Amino acid sequence: MVFLDDLQWADAATLSLLQPLLTSREGQALFLMGAYRDNEVDASHPLLRTLGTLEAAGVELQRVVLEPLQLPDLTLLIRDTLHRELAAAEPLAYLVLEKTGGNPFFVIQFLKTLKQEGFIEFDYEQCCWTYHLDAIARAPLTDNVIDLMTRKIQRLSDQTQRALTLAACIGNPFDQSTLAIVSEQSSKATAADLKEALREGLLLPVARHDYAAETRETADSSTATYTFLHDRVQQAAYTLIPEVRKDPVHLTVGRLLRSRMQIEGSEEKLFDIVHHLNLGSHLMSDEHERVELAHLNLSAGRKAKSSTAYAAANLLVDTHWESQYDLMFALRFEAAECEYLCGHFDTATAQFEVLLQHAATKLDKARVYGLRMVQYENMARYAEALASAREGLALFGVFFPATQLWSSWERRVIWGSR
Repeated sequence: MVFLDDLQWADAATLSLLQPLLTSREGQALFLMGAYRDNEVDASHPLLRTLGTLEAAGVELQRVVLEPLQLPDLTLLIRDTLHRELAAAEPLAYLVLEKTGGNPFFVIQFLKTLKQEGFIEFDYEQCCWTYHLDAIARAPLTDNVIDLMTRKIQRLSDQTQRALTLAACIGNPFDQSTLAIVSEQSSKATAADLKEALREGLLLPVARHDYAAETRETADSSTATYTFLHDRVQQAAYTLIPEVRKDPVHLTVGRLLRSRMQIEGSEEKLFDIVHHLNLGSHLMSDEHERVELAHLNLSAGRKAKSSTAYAAANLLVDTHWESQYDLMFALRFEAAECEYLCGHFDTATAQFEVLLQHAATKLDKARVYGLRMVQYENMARYAEALASAREGLALFGVFFPATQLWSSWERRVIWGSR
């Protein structure tokens, strides 16, 4: 059995793997279980299109909708949590349901908050947990999970709050060495800043067996990796950064990671670097840095395309066709190919026109005609594919009569281009 969580965030490469896995004869004994949030997936989402394709291919899908906890289930949960009778647990269960809507993660965090703020206490005389229902009902407790997690984070020390907000910018999961670089302090100091969040359960070590080592005073494992307890915790930490500071923080993170990549000569963090720098690109005033970022986007786009995650970015403007021709042509060409591969044919066609307008050599023009020919062929617009092929060949003095639209040679040109 294979379990895939958070499929609402799955990339094209992951989704494209599902059909061969589930339709091949070798996969007869495979049980694949996936989970996603249906409130983040609409009819146009790639996941639903993939599921539809799987069903059309004969794959048997079973859908199980996980509803919020209802009052009976919530009453049992609170009874077991407080070690009380059902009758004693039900009033609190009703109030918790009202506050949380039955969201399991919200319920657990809400109960922890009630305990931390003294609304739930252990009665040593009666040897059981008690709660103050009227006080809970009157208390200005949030009914929003982000607000609740934000309050939990704000109770932490300033150093831990700063570490969490920077970690939220880096991503989930994040490694201690990257956070240390972004924090501009030692790995040991960074580990110390994270201890409180670990104790509160807001962060979890990716390697569970390292938990004791990561929480000791002497811990200094720069290779440690952490994950937020829930993406809502990461979101709450991120919201603590003022809006006017978010892009500058991303720019700082991107620059620091870029510097480390240049020193180490590794492109492991290339996508992260491009992501952060793009968010802060409007704050760049140095022309050289913007051109360098365009090169990084080109590298990331090509790397992503080779993994079938088709995306590209372009920070340059039309005036760069003269000063940065090779870079501009490469970016536009990659963008056109990505648009075509994603099925955005109209956008790709517009890119072809721009490329043909600015192409400085016959060979560059021929590359554009060749790519446009392949797109037309895949759209079953064969006459236009042949016309594009002729235009490309004509650049080099090769001509074929327009009346011979479907000669055997031209069919080989078209089908051989695949």
